[in-house]
Amino acid sequence: MKVSRNSLQSYLSFKLPSIANLSSKIGLQLGALEEVPTKIADAYQGIYIVKVKTVTKIEGSDHLSACKIDDNLANDSTHLIRDENGFVDVVCGAPNVRPGIITVWIAPGSIVPVTYQKDNFRLSSRKFLDHISNGMLASAQELNLGDDHQGIVDIKDSQIKIGQSLISYLKLDDYILDIENKMFTHRPDCFGLIGVAREVSGIYNHPFKSPSWYRLHPKNPKITQQISYNLKLRSNNPELVPRICGVVLKDVEVKKSPLKLQSYLIRMGIKPINNIVDVTNLVMLETGQPLHAYDLSKLIKPDFREIELVARKSRAGETIELLNSKEYKLDDNKIVIEVNNQVAGLAGIMGGRASQISPETNTILLESANFNMYSIRRTSMELGLMSEAVTRFTKGQSAPQTELALKRAMAKILELSPNVKQGSELIDTQLVPNGSPSITVSLPKINKLLGLSLSLEVCAQMLQNVEIETTIKKDGLVVKSPFWRTDLVDPEDIIEEIGRLHGYQNIKDQKIIRPIIAIKSDPLLKLQGKLRSILARTGSNEVLNYSFIGDTVVKNFNLNPKNLYCLNNSLSPQLKYFRSSISASLLQNVHPNLRNGYNHFELFEIGKTHINGLIHNDRPNPFSNLGFIYVDAKKDQNRNGASFFKAKAYLEYLMQSLRREVLSYQPIVSNQKLSPELEQIMMSFDPSRSALIKAGKQTIGIVGEYRVEVLSKLKVAPYSAGFEILLDKILDLPTLNPYREKSKYPVLKLDLTYKVPNELNYSIIRQLIKTELKRRISESQYYQLKLDYIYQAPNNTSDLNYTFHLRFFDKEKTLNDQEVNRLIKELDLALNKNHKIERI
Repeated sequence: MKVSRNSLQSYLSFKLPSIANLSSKIGLQLGALEEVPTKIADAYQGIYIVKVKTVTKIEGSDHLSACKIDDNLANDSTHLIRDENGFVDVVCGAPNVRPGIITVWIAPGSIVPVTYQKDNFRLSSRKFLDHISNGMLASAQELNLGDDHQGIVDIKDSQIKIGQSLISYLKLDDYILDIENKMFTHRPDCFGLIGVAREVSGIYNHPFKSPSWYRLHPKNPKITQQISYNLKLRSNNPELVPRICGVVLKDVEVKKSPLKLQSYLIRMGIKPINNIVDVTNLVMLETGQPLHAYDLSKLIKPDFREIELVARKSRAGETIELLNSKEYKLDDNKIVIEVNNQVAGLAGIMGGRASQISPETNTILLESANFNMYSIRRTSMELGLMSEAVTRFTKGQSAPQTELALKRAMAKILELSPNVKQGSELIDTQLVPNGSPSITVSLPKINKLLGLSLSLEVCAQMLQNVEIETTIKKDGLVVKSPFWRTDLVDPEDIIEEIGRLHGYQNIKDQKIIRPIIAIKSDPLLKLQGKLRSILARTGSNEVLNYSFIGDTVVKNFNLNPKNLYCLNNSLSPQLKYFRSSISASLLQNVHPNLRNGYNHFELFEIGKTHINGLIHNDRPNPFSNLGFIYVDAKKDQNRNGASFFKAKAYLEYLMQSLRREVLSYQPIVSNQKLSPELEQIMMSFDPSRSALIKAGKQTIGIVGEYRVEVLSKLKVAPYSAGFEILLDKILDLPTLNPYREKSKYPVLKLDLTYKVPNELNYSIIRQLIKTELKRRISESQYYQLKLDYIYQAPNNTSDLNYTFHLRFFDKEKTLNDQEVNRLIKELDLALNKNHKIERI
């Protein structure tokens, strides 16, 4: 938010201190400054208002003229050569130079303002075709007062003084304070100069009084009424457009604004357009309320006198070309302004190109409205459109000020176009009452929260200084929130105001004496830390994604939006839903890494997921999940085995490192009923190449390969697999003690190969072997079982060959071959008898 120090001073009843003091005070009690304010006048030294007396074409040039200018002897340089009349010679090539024109002269020795603090181009007296030019006559562009460089500045002001410095004429002895917009997120009134002036007055402990026109229901401006149009205003959605004000103005003369107004707007960062548009921007800078003017002749037939302006929701497929010359296709969730069934603008954001004000405009429809801040923000983000109006409407402007801003604009238009007439009644829908809440706050509470000892009188005076109506009652205050303070709702809001106006820097530091109570560490956070450490040891990389996903992810994973929580006020269309699984987010990170030349990597993420309908303590129940993905773009799945086993190896290493219960795996059958959280995880995985992860009787997640259609859409390498586990389930698993006293006796090693019926999967076989061995070994003995490989002969679909490597230990003696062979023989008989598993 840019603020002119001079403009600020014009609203205050006391003289502002130095710019250093003002900057410090604002930074401490109002909002941080973006940068150190610089003095504008430094760029305009030696520049004067002059009158061209004579113009003579220079022979040998098709555009240069020798001019004599009158500066009323303002420049007293001894090096400046004047004629007998005291006039100065200047060569000028502008097409609009002529005798009698009042313009701006940059004297020799001065810097051309547009080059200030860039090239610092300094003028001198130079000869052009035997004619001396003492400095130059300047265009708006050279003065850094606009983009116009087609001719020199043409000043039409009957009150102007020849020889006056440009600094004095445009009041450039000024500073611009640029306050961070984010500081005013909840202060829409501070997006107008009046709001900032009120706060500055308050922090300097001076009463502020708003101008008479900034009151509820101000007087009508003294414009001649010539009512010939019947204007109607309507809001089809009062919750989105609570108030609209409008009026028709006739016999409007559209032209360039006076140089003073153009200069001010440019200093505020706004490009001058014409006097009508400039007035709407000026009023917006004063009040924070954006307005818009429509060329009525472009929206209705010449002899038509019935006008209906409607604020409504856009229709899907509807298009509009805006003032930025771009066409936008709308959905059914935007607000548009329609005039006589023709879309004239995108409400609160930008007007339509078809109804823009031009030099030929004679009749305008001036509109001032209030819009739902969340709707404007959503539309702005979706379309990628930002404007001064968006900046203010997304902060929640006050509905009551729409009328006063409109009347202020009418009065300013009358000043710049004296023949203007009011062509319709001023219409105001006023769908929302102007009532302001009363807030009661006690003095003990004020002093307790602020750590101060303020009196009721001091508190009341500080609030009254910023025009907050305050009454002292018993040991407290009754405060009535003014119409421009939409943020004052609770007693705490009032206490915050008192603290800020008093100055937080004036509150003395006090030690807080409280008993220290030890807090138990969160087991989930502790587990997450261990997981990160373990996976980092494997070379895996952690990623951090948003907890939100958009329509693209929903479509790619075939998710049902009904199962997802949708945000009403998302940062972007691609962040509108809470994610329901980590895998859906994690897979988005694969292709960017592949594209950057990383062919083999492992990624993991630990985060929250939510599923619509699952509630805990009246709030959405969050799930803490770990997602992992293994990717190798160079491997051929047919020659190197399934990627499933790579992901499974990482999972088992993870669980072993955590010392949690040994895992088993369960195939996923068609139409299997899963819990809601596992159902959402399953949307990423291929059921035929994935398995449920079991730990004891609990299902803790899913491991497997991803759906082919998902890999294709996301451009993920086919040799990819991963897992996603529920951390809350991991916490419930018992911790195992894997320590065993190391045997001092030799280990006995065996390789066993079994021919197994095809319908028995590996997890069943492994469990059978472990069960049979456990029955037969003594308490002093233990073993390690490892699968070496699986083989299936060509054209054999009935069975598979599994080869295991078995290591036997005994803590009390040396094992002999006869003892182990007898144990293995008993194992073989049991497997063959009960499960038709044959050792080969």
